[in-house]
Amino acid sequence: MSTWRIASRFFRHDWRRYVAFVGSTAFTVMIYFLYTALSMHPDLQGGYPYARQAVQGMKAAAVVIAIFAFLFLLYSSSSFVRLRMKELGLLSLLGVSKRQLIQIILGENLIIAAVSLAAGLGVGLLLLKLFFMGISALLRLPRELPFSAGVGVWLRTILVFGGMFAAVSVASLRAVLRRSVVELVRAGRKPKAAPRFSAWRLALGLLLLIGGYLWAGSPNPTMVVTGVVPVTLIVSLATLILIREASIACLSWLHGWGRYYYRPGPFLTISQLAYKIQDNYRVLAATAILVAVILTAIGTAFTLYALSTSDAVNTYPIAVQLVQYGGTDERPSIAAVHAVLAKHGLDRMPRRELVALRGRLTGRKLDVAVVPYSFYREIRADGREALNSGDDHEAILVFPRALLHGQRKEAESWNDRVQIGEEELALTVKPDEAGRLVNPGRHLLYNLVVSDVVYDGLANRVAPGQRIHISMWTGDWRGRAMQQASSELSALFAGQEKKLVSTTTGQYQAQVTQMGLLVFIGVFVSLVFIAACFSLLYSRLFTDIEEDRRYACRLQQVGVTTRELRGQALSQMAVIFFLPFVVGLVHSTVAMHALGTLTRRTVLHYGWGAALLFLFLFGAFFLGTGQLYWRALQDGLQREARSGVF
Repeated sequence: MSTWRIASRFFRHDWRRYVAFVGSTAFTVMIYFLYTALSMHPDLQGGYPYARQAVQGMKAAAVVIAIFAFLFLLYSSSSFVRLRMKELGLLSLLGVSKRQLIQIILGENLIIAAVSLAAGLGVGLLLLKLFFMGISALLRLPRELPFSAGVGVWLRTILVFGGMFAAVSVASLRAVLRRSVVELVRAGRKPKAAPRFSAWRLALGLLLLIGGYLWAGSPNPTMVVTGVVPVTLIVSLATLILIREASIACLSWLHGWGRYYYRPGPFLTISQLAYKIQDNYRVLAATAILVAVILTAIGTAFTLYALSTSDAVNTYPIAVQLVQYGGTDERPSIAAVHAVLAKHGLDRMPRRELVALRGRLTGRKLDVAVVPYSFYREIRADGREALNSGDDHEAILVFPRALLHGQRKEAESWNDRVQIGEEELALTVKPDEAGRLVNPGRHLLYNLVVSDVVYDGLANRVAPGQRIHISMWTGDWRGRAMQQASSELSALFAGQEKKLVSTTTGQYQAQVTQMGLLVFIGVFVSLVFIAACFSLLYSRLFTDIEEDRRYACRLQQVGVTTRELRGQALSQMAVIFFLPFVVGLVHSTVAMHALGTLTRRTVLHYGWGAALLFLFLFGAFFLGTGQLYWRALQDGLQREARSGVF
């Protein structure tokens, strides 16, 4: 029998062990192919809106996918090599040379690579048109991206993953060739010692976990941002330590609980889990970290997307705003805006006029738009409490960075001077972060509120060039009519330096487009992590299938029924599957709390919504894998029975 036939027979005989690995690898190839095709699409190299961000995002996502795919391939290949060592040792005893062993290993990896690449590229090609349609809709391109999959896309995908498989094959060869025939034959037959609990390791893991959680839960946004990478590393190390030590402690406690332990179900499950935890805790920790990354990534993407509406309103509170600088006649431009609104049935929107004064806070070095207190009080009459201006020497500085509706950061006032043309006044300034008064623009980023008396005196003395005339149309900014009007107004005043039009609808559409692209990229990258997560659990489960079969045979010899065996197998599977999910959910909850600190909002429900969706997928995968695992276990038991073991 040729070495090629031996390698193909290995693959066909144990297909259950390979199916998740090949499937997840093919899925990763497909995602990488789609992202590469988009980043190299000729139409996106031009000036489409947000095309540059899309291309950069896809390139970054492709790099992340490639790095993660290599690490995943390296880990999975090492697991398969350990599984094959006994068989390779037996082949060596039968006279197979090292050169032939190399050919068998390379042939097996070549089959896996060929199947994975063919399946991934084939499915990617089928979905490429749909992928381009989705991106075209998100970017609001004037026309749909045409189908394009040039030679460069195919070559890059094949070279990247071909190089990965080549590197993985070399690592597999090193793991086999550096062992003697005796070591290969005895691989996997070393007796397992009872796991030992370490109190100091448990204490170290708890300290690392608590420290990481406290850092991530800091109320200071700067601390949260600087701690993203360190906290991730700290919590990952703590997870690796705690899953092992806490599992051993919990199983030991259950073992000592006689009334519970000495029953058929717990006795069989706990006894075997106590020994399996030594092999499984690394996979469980890695899976828990993957789950945390998946839930946090999806929760963050949907959070930013869901907050786009409120951010648009907080950033651009005026539905339609026309700003005119200088002392020119404002009436023609106002009439033009009114005509566009009337064209779309929006002429009944209430209109308000304001003349702001261009000024500068000399102490803080801020350009400000000075507005009267009466206007400020009118805007804040929508349910948010207005700050009181006690006398003519007080002012209110409205900051643009507030995020929560109605939130106001309390801070001490300070003394400053405002300069408007040749005028300069000394004022006591109070801060207000409850939201903008008008849409932003030149000199409109900060609003300085002064008393009506001070404002009237300044307005009568400043030059016309220091005035900013603001026309505001308020009302409902949603709807197709407003979208069309917003587009026409943007085109009407495009390129005019002294006239600026802005709309809430335009800001909302821009944010939704950018956040939609982020969600699109985040979800697709998360799907790669999900596939890897499922593959890790599946591979770990079927790596021990032979040992589990032998154990089940011994249990049947002592009278354990098939029903009890099934319950014991599913109980162990439930622990291996759902323990990482629970740990990952806790980690992601802390991460979403940190995101809430950055956004100054409660966003936990977005993370829990992502967790609920992932739990549904996780449960479906558990049920499907459980059926497949039990069938494989039964097939082994039946073969043992036919061979006369009993």
